Amino acid sequence: MNGICTALGRLLHHLGPSPGVIKVTRDNKLKWILAGHDGWGNSGWDGSGPSPAPYLLTAVDANGNPEPDIVQSGEAAAPDFDWTWGQHCPSLLPSGNLLCFDNGFRRWFQGVGACIPAARNSRSTRRR
Repeated sequence: MNGICTALGRLLHHLGPSPGVIKVTRDNKLKWILAGHDGWGNSGWDGSGPSPAPYLLTAVDANGNPEPDIVQSGEAAAPDFDWTWGQHCPSLLPSGNLLCFDNGFRRWFQGVGACIPAARNSRSTRRR
C-alpha cells in the first residue's frame, strides 16, 4: 500500500502493485473496491474468506448504463472509461470526487514485459 487518504471518517487505500483502490470505514468495514473485476479471489491468506464480488464497483457510461463485460473485467477500456493501473496518491476532492494518479502499470493485465503503446501512459483520474 503506498497511499492513504483519510477524510470524512473514511480511509481510501491504494493496493500497492494491485490495480485497485479500496474504501474502508474507520471501524474496518470494507465499503467498495474500485478496480477491474478479474483476479479478485476470495479474501484471506489461503483464499478461504468471503468473496469480494459484492464490493467491486460497476463502471458505467455517461448515461449511467453499465460498460460491457470486457471493460468490467479490466481487459479493455471503453472510449470514455478505464480503470486505474498503477494508481497512487488517492485524494478526496472538495466535490466528493476521488482523484488518483495512474502510471498505467500492467494496464489491461498485460504482462510485466509487454508493451501495448496505447496502454503505456500516465494520467490523473477523477471518479465520482
